[in-house]
Amino acid sequence: MGGRDLINLASRAASFYGKPAHAALNGLGNAALYRIQQGFAAVPNLTRSARLNAVLGPELTARIDNLMGEG
Repeated sequence: MGGRDLINLASRAASFYGKPAHAALNGLGNAALYRIQQGFAAVPNLTRSARLNAVLGPELTARIDNLMGEG
């Protein structure tokens, strides 16, 4: 991939993902999907995750996330 391609890719990504409307809709979609996946346990799981991040810090929390996998 050449320099022009990288610049074009970066500008397209910034113009799409940098829009506030996209962030709001993406956030709503993520919240709905999380609620569907977790069901009644969504709020307690989010609370535990936030507490874990506050106690252990972002680096150790990221390590735990990597060990758990995605899904």
